[in-house]
Amino acid sequence: MAIALALAALVPAWAAPGVASLTTPVLPANATRTAINNLKASTGTPTRYNITSVPQGGTLYVNGTAVTAARTLTPTEATQLAFQPSGTAGNYTFTFTATDGSGTSAAATYALSVGQATCGQASGFDFSTRTINESWKSQTAISNGVTIATSGYSADAGTAVDRFDIENLQNGSQSQALTWYADYAAKAASTSQVTFTFSRPLSGFSIVVQDIDATSTNLTTSGFIDQVQFDGYASGATTPMALAASNVKLGNTSTFSGNNRVTGNATSAADPASNVIVTFPQAITKLTLTYRNVQTALADPAQQAIGIPSFSYCAEADIETTLTGPTRAQASSSVTYTVNTKNNGPDVPTTVTPTLQLPTGLAGVTTSSGSYNTTTGLVTFAATSNLALNATVTNTVTFTMSPTNSVSGTATYTSPVLDNTTGNNTATLTTVQNRAPVASNVTNSPAILNSTTTQTNLAQFIVSDPDATAGNTTIVSYTILSLPTAAQGTLYVSANGAAAAPATLNQVITVPTTATPSNPGYQLSFVPNSSFSGNATFTYKATDDLGVGSNTATYTIPVTPGADLASVVTGQNIGVEGQSKSYSVTTTNNGPSTATSVVPTLTLSSKPAFSTVTVTNGSYDPTTGIVTFNPVSLASGASVANTIVLVIPASPASFTVTAASTSATADPTPANNNGTAAAAILTVAVSPIGPAGTASACATPGADGSQTITASPNTYYPATNQTVAVSATSLSVGAAVGTTPIAAGDLLLVMQMQGADIDYSNTDAYGDGVAGGLATSYLINANFLAGQYEYVRAAGAVPVSGGSVTFTTGLKYSYQNADATATTGQRRFQVVRIPQYKNLTISGTVAPAAWNGSTGGILALDVTGKLTFASGAKIDASGTGFRGGAGQKLIGTTGLTGTDYRAPAPTSGTTTTGAHAMKGEGIVGTPRYVNTGAALLDTGVDGYPSGSSGRGAPGNAGGGGTDANPTNNGNNSGGGGGGNGARGGRGGNAWSSNATVGGEPGVGFSAPSSSRLILGGGGGAGVNNDGSGGGPTPGYGQQAARPAAASCWCARAR
Repeated sequence: MAIALALAALVPAWAAPGVASLTTPVLPANATRTAINNLKASTGTPTRYNITSVPQGGTLYVNGTAVTAARTLTPTEATQLAFQPSGTAGNYTFTFTATDGSGTSAAATYALSVGQATCGQASGFDFSTRTINESWKSQTAISNGVTIATSGYSADAGTAVDRFDIENLQNGSQSQALTWYADYAAKAASTSQVTFTFSRPLSGFSIVVQDIDATSTNLTTSGFIDQVQFDGYASGATTPMALAASNVKLGNTSTFSGNNRVTGNATSAADPASNVIVTFPQAITKLTLTYRNVQTALADPAQQAIGIPSFSYCAEADIETTLTGPTRAQASSSVTYTVNTKNNGPDVPTTVTPTLQLPTGLAGVTTSSGSYNTTTGLVTFAATSNLALNATVTNTVTFTMSPTNSVSGTATYTSPVLDNTTGNNTATLTTVQNRAPVASNVTNSPAILNSTTTQTNLAQFIVSDPDATAGNTTIVSYTILSLPTAAQGTLYVSANGAAAAPATLNQVITVPTTATPSNPGYQLSFVPNSSFSGNATFTYKATDDLGVGSNTATYTIPVTPGADLASVVTGQNIGVEGQSKSYSVTTTNNGPSTATSVVPTLTLSSKPAFSTVTVTNGSYDPTTGIVTFNPVSLASGASVANTIVLVIPASPASFTVTAASTSATADPTPANNNGTAAAAILTVAVSPIGPAGTASACATPGADGSQTITASPNTYYPATNQTVAVSATSLSVGAAVGTTPIAAGDLLLVMQMQGADIDYSNTDAYGDGVAGGLATSYLINANFLAGQYEYVRAAGAVPVSGGSVTFTTGLKYSYQNADATATTGQRRFQVVRIPQYKNLTISGTVAPAAWNGSTGGILALDVTGKLTFASGAKIDASGTGFRGGAGQKLIGTTGLTGTDYRAPAPTSGTTTTGAHAMKGEGIVGTPRYVNTGAALLDTGVDGYPSGSSGRGAPGNAGGGGTDANPTNNGNNSGGGGGGNGARGGRGGNAWSSNATVGGEPGVGFSAPSSSRLILGGGGGAGVNNDGSGGGPTPGYGQQAARPAAASCWCARAR
């Protein structure tokens, strides 16, 4: 702008008052009603002020009343002005005069600048009220807690001293401002610059600049063209943020020329219409202003000046809301919520109005200020003006707790101030209905012997509180409502560290705040009357922290003369590594009372592996070595025996088996039941593996030379029906499978393949004879021969057509070959010729001949030298063991049940009349129909006692599926898996009824030893009513090799 200096005239005392143009800090477009600078006279003492025109772009208020037309103001009212923008940025004005007894002044202009910021409250810095001539080339000021400083002022050389200070060069329609004056000497050097810095990021920062203009509209002849560049920097930024045209509200003499620059394009009338308002889109901490004269017409530019009347930024305050009150309350009780509203700063909000949203229709509501709207549920507390930094305003509301529902409150606030910390603006609280604690009946365990004369500690009270968040932290006391009778005994209470004393009627036991489940702060104890037997009782209740009592519960103290349990262990005190041995605990109740929840145990000091211990009615924990049997009740005089089968471990050299029992009934003589009595401890000495036959020469080692084999070289002779005694030197065999006959001196293997009895009742005792649990396994008795084997030397030749086999030494074991009967399955043993190689190479896949019901399933080799596997070669006995039950399509029959454990096989392999499915083949025998892996084979014999079908699992064979509806055989349950080293899997449930009648799993056979080896059990077939046959494939066979280091009579399973 051009500078027009005017000398102030002397004002005579009788002259009318003088007024100068005024302004107020720039306001955000969305500002609420905001106080603005007072009207004032530059000379004289007015008795009134006159508003001669009203502003556009918003509403002017005087003491809260809108000014809609010209009006007069008292001097007091002139200090009560406020303005609320209508939401549009721009330069707005109104005019005013001042009057006293001497007359009325000329009109002056009041400029109202509205920027593009959208906050509701601004903090402004007002240069129009600063001290005249105050320099801002290097200045610091603090406004509303923000430190504002200028630095780096520079100006190119000029013909006059440049100024950057508080002036009013126009003395007209523009207010006093921070005036920037320049008069450069050369057009090539016509730039000034200054930087403002702020102590914190300022959001919504707006700056007003007066009179950015040019000498004339003809810019080619203009002596000056103002250009101001506005470079705002975010915190830590090194490049300024880019302004868009939408960030700049231009005056009527300027244009936005990009690159953050506003350039004059016409001559200003020196009024607010030429003001430029720039609002930065992000918070800034630094503002660099560059003021240029960009004219090119004159070598020596004309003087120029602009003014900065104010800048402002969004007021910011972190308003923190907290809401406190009870989390539980009784129905219809009085509840108080407290709302705390705190100003964490940095600015002071003009108003803060706390609110609390509650449910609608609450009764008994009173507030510390404000009111509750029963329709909306909103409590609006009284507004607080100018809430100081770190100050807190507290409001409360009290209401009557709902009789049925919980009450939730959400506290927050409204304020024009900008709050960028929103996480603490809102607080919620829910008060739920307090629920009474629940006291449970308690029965102390174990029963106390009536011979006890000292106090016996009792279990804690059992109380749950649905309102407790951790344990029973809401329970504050217990009350004893009734006592045991004198005939029953005496109840004692020890509370909070005091000595135990007899309990009293209605005694209150206070729960300390430090109580924990393991340390409840009290101890109950009892001394029975020596003549009493039965249940002593008393009653109690609990009280929570709101004074609500629980129901009355009964505490029962069983008193008994006791049950004298005695536990005895039985079994052999010697064992050979790998042998399966049985050990039993017999628990006897010597009375006088019945013993309940009797749990017998056997403790194995060697802690053998899980796979070496077989338990049919309990469990074994290898980490402790303890076998725990299923609990039973024993009447006086009764006893129970429980047995395990243990594969003797190689080490240690000896171990103990210790029997004991526990019971819920007190034992007056524990010494004969706690594992310390001599009869309860068995020490077992372990011997290393011994020979599998009488010591003899190693047949003819290397007799078959060095060879390469691609198939089984064994010859398998089936035994004829016979019983061979121990020490026998001959037996009879039938025609062999294989091509090499037995010659004198050959090494032979005799092995019992099948031979075991089962319980064949149509109950869950099927198999092992033990009721309950799985219907599987076999009986351990003198008829259990399966798996026995030994090596012998042939005394003479036997052709492949069969005949009598003679041995050079007697047999160690007895053997039996017999067909199935009504009470036992078939018993089978075979004799296998073993070639004796010097060196042997395995090529391809070598497998034993498959088990056919009489022979096969075994691959046995003897190598004195080197055993070599060619590349990719392997020995594989999978699928050559016991055969699976054959699947058959059956459409149902009568006379069967949906829970059968055994049933007769169908009359032929092609009939569809029948139900259930075939059991697998195993050590107990062979079912009527087996799956050879390729087809159904009818053996012609219903080979298991009372039938070959149904879910019972004989020995290591899997049970067949039992159909839950045998009349149509349509429920399709699955077959059980065959057992080997571990038991098989249970068959799937019936598909439609989901009945658990799938085949039972074949039992796991004890770990192989020097005396027994078996084939893998065949799986049971699944029920089939609408498909073709099929069934499980055969199980695993056995492989045995004798390396050079082994003795002649001992072979290891490989």
